[in-house]
Amino acid sequence: MDQNDKKSSYKAKTSIQSKLSDIDKILDQGGSNEEILSDRSLFFHGILNSKCSQLAIRGTLVHGEWIVDPLAVKNVLSLEQQADLERNISNEEIKSVVWDFGMNKSLGPDDFTFEFFRRYWKLLEHDIMAA
Repeated sequence: MDQNDKKSSYKAKTSIQSKLSDIDKILDQGGSNEEILSDRSLFFHGILNSKCSQLAIRGTLVHGEWIVDPLAVKNVLSLEQQADLERNISNEEIKSVVWDFGMNKSLGPDDFTFEFFRRYWKLLEHDIMAA
């Protein structure tokens, strides 16, 4: 990441934090409106969608050999392991992971910590589960 990308990323992060702070103040006062809810939803769907490619499993190491072909990987796994990879994840499992990690831990370069997700869980829960 070059210096311009870092500056751009920092500005975007600062802008987002400022908007979230404003929304937090409105919500703390008991207020809300469709614009806030719509912006929140679009914003978080955008973040989650942009992270999909970064979160994808690109291969696995089997007996010292890196395998990238999904069918070859599937043939190495037991039926139970295959089924476990394909199963749905419950809301409780996701929330448990968020609460089990350290407060200042961040999953990626966007710097959103688990403290952020805990603080705004009521706002984010539906969008996170939908993703």
